[in-house]
Amino acid sequence: MPKGDWKAKMYRFMQGRYGIDELGQVSMVASMLCLLLDMIFGSGILYLLGTLGMIYTIFRIYSRNITARRRELNWYALKARKPKAWYKLTKKRWQNRKTTKYFKCKKCGQVMSVPKGVGTIKVTCPKCKDVTQHKA
Repeated sequence: MPKGDWKAKMYRFMQGRYGIDELGQVSMVASMLCLLLDMIFGSGILYLLGTLGMIYTIFRIYSRNITARRRELNWYALKARKPKAWYKLTKKRWQNRKTTKYFKCKKCGQVMSVPKGVGTIKVTCPKCKDVTQHKA
């Protein structure tokens, strides 16, 4: 079978199917992690979770019910928004730890930043417009 024929057949097979998205990638990685941990610790529960996760991922990839898969993806996006924002802020804090000081607004909890080493400064919260003094 020529190489182009295989690609064309796969393309035709996947037409109308949902394919892989961020939730599919996360569930696949989580399933593989469960299977890897099962190989290390020998827990039947981890094997079951990994296998069920892989079945779910394959089901999502080959599904033709695109509206249901998009609904699942939207649900995942809502649940993952806060952890992603926390990770992004933590990474930014680590990268800028020598030059920037981060703190939260006492009224609304908005995270703000000021350059280190400038002494005591007044900072206005961009969210609630509260003015506070901070030592940087």
